[in-house]
Amino acid sequence: MPFFRDLCSGIVGNFRNCMTTPLTRKKLLIIGGIILAIILLIIIIVVSVPSASDSNGRDALVNVPLVEGNSDFKAYLTTNYIVSNYKYDDHFKEKTIGAQVIATSVACDAQFKDAVPQTVDQLDFLQRLVEASNFLKIAHGAQDIRTNKVNNQHSVVLAVGGGHSLDSRLSVLRNYFNYGVRLVSLASSDCTNPWAMSISGDANNITWNGANFLKAVVGEMNRLGVAIDLAGSDKTVQTSVLDNTNAPVIYRGVGFSSIVKNNINIDDDILEKMKTKAKDSLVMLSLDCSLISNNASDCTKKDFKALLNTAKSKLGVANIGIGGLRTGAMPKDLGYGDFPALFDELKNEGWAIHELELLAGNNFINFLQNVEEEAKNLAAKKQQPAEDLFDIKSLNIKTDCYTPLPDPNPTPQPTQAPTTAPTSVPTEAPTTTPTAAPNATTKGP
Repeated sequence: MPFFRDLCSGIVGNFRNCMTTPLTRKKLLIIGGIILAIILLIIIIVVSVPSASDSNGRDALVNVPLVEGNSDFKAYLTTNYIVSNYKYDDHFKEKTIGAQVIATSVACDAQFKDAVPQTVDQLDFLQRLVEASNFLKIAHGAQDIRTNKVNNQHSVVLAVGGGHSLDSRLSVLRNYFNYGVRLVSLASSDCTNPWAMSISGDANNITWNGANFLKAVVGEMNRLGVAIDLAGSDKTVQTSVLDNTNAPVIYRGVGFSSIVKNNINIDDDILEKMKTKAKDSLVMLSLDCSLISNNASDCTKKDFKALLNTAKSKLGVANIGIGGLRTGAMPKDLGYGDFPALFDELKNEGWAIHELELLAGNNFINFLQNVEEEAKNLAAKKQQPAEDLFDIKSLNIKTDCYTPLPDPNPTPQPTQAPTTAPTSVPTEAPTTTPTAAPNATTKGP
């Protein structure tokens, strides 16, 4: 700018003049003036540059997509999977959210019947819904969420809500992954399956004998790069998974038992185990008043902020996120449109901008990246797809829809000699005789 150019030229000219003339009182005054001018210039520059303390908490939502870990979209997943009947703009654009985990929602009574085709219908509907939109984009991993944010697109992370949608088949899990699913809940809060108990107990009166198959599911999800969601799983299942997974796990839409005694909330001993066994795991905190306040009918934003601060002290700021709703209602003075103001308040109460960015979405993105890294590690080790089978016919339930699994390793049957002599004798003996009997285990063409 002309002002600063003229100022610098004047300072340089006076300095050169002082250096080439004898030291006088006038010269000292000029040197002092030059030094004072330099100091003032530095002060002007420092004051004109905005500091981090001048930023607002809502700036975190500009830099990072706000990720909602438990979308209420399941209310729209009905048998009417016609995209043209759904005003998706109204559902997504009203929120200040940049990414959502949207999970399929299949009723427990579909287990052992048509849970898989219902899940496929819902995934197909979500895929078509995204394709029909100008601003939605399926995210297949952490980098996709970052890229979609830069392109002003809303990321959708596909999830399967409940292990009963797998029908105890690893092949189904693999096909869900191929369809774009990147997160699976092992058990929904109201549905036990043969290898993962629900927090509600054995609601289906089935024989829970799938501990080994649970380990196989965990291993295969690690291999594929599918995130394991433990929210809704019985504590025994949570403990087993934490002991056997090499990838971090996630709890979506939960609170803490130390605040509200609810069976979906996490106990402190599980939190401690998670910090040692799967230290990069993520707890996405619920907005459901019944999970975050002992006075659910009069729950406010203050209760949610108290939950955030408790989570920050229990887990550290790098292991928490926004979980959204399961059922019930949000605090009466907190809607999705209020999140910028909420983040401003958190900033004023001591949260740093980088901490708010972690809370908003960076923690979820980092979590997905860690899950993907474990899958890459297993791929480098040439780990093959698991081939464990679970025979549903072995359960004490009505299994008319199923046929018994074939024995994967049948016992070879010995070759038996004919019990009666041939009725006719060949007129001519063979010229050669076989040197060895055929192998009984050799497979035909």
